[in-house]
Amino acid sequence: MGDKRFQIQCPPFTEGLEIAFELNHALRAHVLSSQKATMAMIDQLPAEQKAALEGAETPADREKIWLEQIAPKMDKSSLLQAAADFLHQLKPREMVAMAFSLFKYTTINGKSMADESVLMTEMSGNYKIVVPLMAAIIEQNDFLDLDASELLQVNQ
Repeated sequence: MGDKRFQIQCPPFTEGLEIAFELNHALRAHVLSSQKATMAMIDQLPAEQKAALEGAETPADREKIWLEQIAPKMDKSSLLQAAADFLHQLKPREMVAMAFSLFKYTTINGKSMADESVLMTEMSGNYKIVVPLMAAIIEQNDFLDLDASELLQVNQ
């Protein structure tokens, strides 16, 4: 996020695992829905482009191929509809509770963000920072790397 006022700490393991499951419960359906358009576009790629994408050695290489060959051809209306559906499903109280769960181990100017009075004084009612800060905490803790769908796989 780049803002030096914030210090993001990892929560204890059990608490972090609970947050990861909550986030996956709230976000996974949206992620899958938004990927429908992506998968459809990948299916339409010529074999050589598909092989280049699958054979990319690094995430940066994959992203470059993605930006050059797939993103310009994407059906933007499908992505917009997935985003609109997700926003329609959000429940404000649940999102506020999630924000406070995420902020519990984050400080701003050395003060705990789990304290609402700190948020009011240190952030001066600036709501715009909340979502980017939530995203930074989620990314730093790798909360979305938890894939509970793996529980459905059966070892043979």
